[in-house]
Amino acid sequence: MHNMTLRNVWLIAKREYLERVRTKAFLIFTLLTPALAITWAVLPSLMLSKKTGGTQHLVVATANVELGSAIKARIEEPPVDTDSESGTAQQSKQAKQVPGVNDTKYRVDVDTNVSDEERKALQARIDSKQIDAFLWLDQKSLDNHSLTYTARSVADFIELNSLNSAVRDALTKQRLHAQGLSPAAVEDVLKRFKIDTVQWTEGKATKTDRDIQFLSVFLLGFVMYMTVMIFGMSVMRSIVQEKTSRIMEVLMSTVSASDLMAGKILGVGAVGLTQIAIWGVMGTVAASPGATMAAKIIKQANYSLLTLVYFALFFLAGYFLYSSLCAALGAMVNSEQEAQQVQMFVMMPLIISFMFLFFAMKAPNDPTVVIVSMIPFAAPIIMITRIVAQTPPVWQIALSLTIMVVTTYLVLLVTSRIYRVGILMYGKRPTLPEIIKWIKYA
Repeated sequence: MHNMTLRNVWLIAKREYLERVRTKAFLIFTLLTPALAITWAVLPSLMLSKKTGGTQHLVVATANVELGSAIKARIEEPPVDTDSESGTAQQSKQAKQVPGVNDTKYRVDVDTNVSDEERKALQARIDSKQIDAFLWLDQKSLDNHSLTYTARSVADFIELNSLNSAVRDALTKQRLHAQGLSPAAVEDVLKRFKIDTVQWTEGKATKTDRDIQFLSVFLLGFVMYMTVMIFGMSVMRSIVQEKTSRIMEVLMSTVSASDLMAGKILGVGAVGLTQIAIWGVMGTVAASPGATMAAKIIKQANYSLLTLVYFALFFLAGYFLYSSLCAALGAMVNSEQEAQQVQMFVMMPLIISFMFLFFAMKAPNDPTVVIVSMIPFAAPIIMITRIVAQTPPVWQIALSLTIMVVTTYLVLLVTSRIYRVGILMYGKRPTLPEIIKWIKYA
């Protein structure tokens, strides 16, 4: 870290920056990363909600004719969310099936014979493909609040939840009727509620959508994870490539090791900030009045200018921390194959932090989450997650940043010593005792 010449650092940083932003890979990665993040968050739910279509022949076996008819009606005609503006109960284009109801169409028969022989007969009808499945509700099942679903395939958990909900609703209605409630009163009691979420922060209310809120937190955490990891690895690969091609010997004849390491880290970091700035512009354009859907998502995502400032600060702190470790790693190994074998040890804290992100989204002020957000190797992801989910006190953000800065400075001191010696070392991979000698020697 000593004997650093700012002019040399600037020249190296400029070279590293221009060398990357002029490539097609930079453009492709810049455009694809937001799409990849959204796809990763949205695609699983879209696939699960994808309509499968088709009609299934189902038999409801129960000795209670009234209950069987109620289950049949509930399965064949699932409830809908009515148009809130008109207040009508008619199924319109705005009417949607309530969550958890399967989109598969059913043709339901009621069987009042619940003997063992009839059960075997229904199983034989499945084998002969006369029916697709049957629900078994004998008196013992009703007393134990359980039912048996027998079908050729029981892997569709959405379908199972839908059928379970249908039986539960029908049984609840029947028992409420038995208590003397009218059908209208029963429907009113069981009417589903829509939850409107409003986030209250410092005297200001912001209407949010829980799905959009989840997506917004996940998106920033994913972008932080990808950018810090990819650009940290980019520093390492750049050093390994120049070391194996012996370009490093030429560079070291004109600049110091500290200048070279600082220039590489700053140059690649500037590339990361450029991408973040481009993503910010893309988000601003997407939030324009003409892009109604994107505007709705971004407005309800709990983003603000201060959020972007925090993101940039934690990105820089995380990037310098991990890239300095990657620089030391690149100086120690002799080929990209060796680097790939050991890079996991550097990236593992970042990967674990990303896995912890989901718990931080659920409970941003949990004591464990607060402690983890103060750990410098986890703070870039966990603290930005807390900021978007529920902004913590400013002192916690400042403390986390301060710890990161101090840790990064100490890591850079050690890394620069390893870098100065290891950058010109060729041959076998150094052992831990040798690395300790490098630190003392430098």
